[in-house]
Amino acid sequence: MGKRELLIAIAFIVAGTAAYQFTAPPAKPGQQGFSFSKIWSNARRGIHGNSAQASVTQSGTIPLRPGHHELRVAGIRGVRIMGEARSDVAYELTASSNGADQAAATALANQVVLKQDDVGTILVLRAVYPHDGTQTGSIILRVPSRLATRIDGATGAYATNVASVDIENVNGDVTIL
Repeated sequence: MGKRELLIAIAFIVAGTAAYQFTAPPAKPGQQGFSFSKIWSNARRGIHGNSAQASVTQSGTIPLRPGHHELRVAGIRGVRIMGEARSDVAYELTASSNGADQAAATALANQVVLKQDDVGTILVLRAVYPHDGTQTGSIILRVPSRLATRIDGATGAYATNVASVDIENVNGDVTIL
């Protein structure tokens, strides 16, 4: 391809881009339109990576039915379970996330949700993480001592004063008292 053809190709690209900019419909509410600055900002964010870190702790209680005999915890990195004389499950879920800046990392950490599945006599708890960034979670559970427990897919586990403990796919230190 010669210089003349290259200049013609560039001219067509510039003319097409200008025509698109003038004739494109406006962005819908909540959407952003096309802009070179947005492309540049996304490229810079991708190059720099998600260097900011943030942690958020959520706490609450989960009521148990008299028929619940087992508690399963899946997909949460650090798990601490302590049996007590109580009739519900108290939890403290700490979610850590990275992001482009501190506000983005905090927003992603706030999107981590503790999902509860009631499967007959079993209560299953798992963390649901957003797709952006990288999140990890750790949880402290205070449960009735009568419950059997199962920990699946954790990195490190601690359990004390519960009816039984079943451990699946757990790496790291495990302490059962």
